[in-house]
Amino acid sequence: MYSKGVPSVFLLTRYQIFAPIFLLQCVNAFWSYLLWRILWRLVVGVQIADIREEGEDESGDEDEVAKSIGEKKDQ
Repeated sequence: MYSKGVPSVFLLTRYQIFAPIFLLQCVNAFWSYLLWRILWRLVVGVQIADIREEGEDESGDEDEVAKSIGEKKDQ
């Protein structure tokens, strides 16, 4: 299969170098896809539906905490 002058250690080392670089390239392609998808939606103006539930509004709790902190500073 391979020539007689090529040691088997060299063949293993070649895959140890190639595999991580290939996996890094796959991750790079995935992140590039996500980035381009975000940029495309920004340019085209695609509106994304708000999937948050209406009943769980936590902003009121934060307002109450902010008011109580403000009252403590005034005292």
